[in-house]
Amino acid sequence: MDALKATGCTRELDGVFAKASIVSSVAMIVGTVGGGLLGQVNLALPYLARAAFVLIAFAVGFRTMHDVGFTPRTMHLHGIVGEMRKVGRAGITYGWRNPAVRLLVMESIVTWGFFSWAWYAWQPYFLQLYDQNAIWLSGVIASLFALAGIAGNALVGRLATPGRRRTTIMLAAAAASSATMVATGVIRSFWITVPVFLLGAVAGGVLQPVRQTYLHHSIPTSERATLVSFDSLVGSLGSVGGQTGLGFLSQERSIPAGFVLGGLATFVAVPIFGRLRALDEPADRITAEAPEADLPGSAELAEADVANPLGGPPGP
Repeated sequence: MDALKATGCTRELDGVFAKASIVSSVAMIVGTVGGGLLGQVNLALPYLARAAFVLIAFAVGFRTMHDVGFTPRTMHLHGIVGEMRKVGRAGITYGWRNPAVRLLVMESIVTWGFFSWAWYAWQPYFLQLYDQNAIWLSGVIASLFALAGIAGNALVGRLATPGRRRTTIMLAAAAASSATMVATGVIRSFWITVPVFLLGAVAGGVLQPVRQTYLHHSIPTSERATLVSFDSLVGSLGSVGGQTGLGFLSQERSIPAGFVLGGLATFVAVPIFGRLRALDEPADRITAEAPEADLPGSAELAEADVANPLGGPPGP
């Protein structure tokens, strides 16, 4: 986001995040199909190809990708503890103490908890529904899932128009995603269940870029990396609990039961986004150009450290 501003980009970020997701999904399709073809020859070839591409990506990134849009600061060894303390305070101040960010983080716990399990659970489930030992089917459905996500990403540009509220989009997409995941567990027909599951991928493709944009508009520039990492950290913790709990449920009951219970749990996102809408934050409004975030950053945190060295809540 900061690099885009530094290079003169003033448009809203919903479409930018959507296009980035499209690129990732296309790469997933190429990797899934290409890896499957290589695996037919020798199972070692996909791993060797991945290692080679990672090295190529590192070389290209090291050579051509340079961070812009921020001012580097020199940090000495004796200042590491202070920097860690500042980062911790930034995570609390602009994360948990910020109502909008706190709600988004709470949503990520449940969402990551379910979908990190669902991504692995659908493969044996759909093979069971197909009732044939068709290993190739997993690759086909994974590619269709990526295409469905691309379709959702493509819709973002049409839905995220100036004058509309992001929470309107997030509420509708979250409700559709949850409903399709519950239906995936309830419906036991391969030819119906798979399309319903893919509709959930379309909803997810709409939701995530809009959510990312809301989050980025809700945090100060100087603490952006800290807060985005904080959101990812909490989501990863949710995925640990979700995979463990739903995995145990699937073993004791069935995978469809995991989809039903996990899908119902993700309905929590609907009232969370409803509460987010009630806050009526500037980040909720989609404008023709991305607004400048009027939020304090690390300099204000430093002043707060001097004024309040015990680390309590900042003053009014």
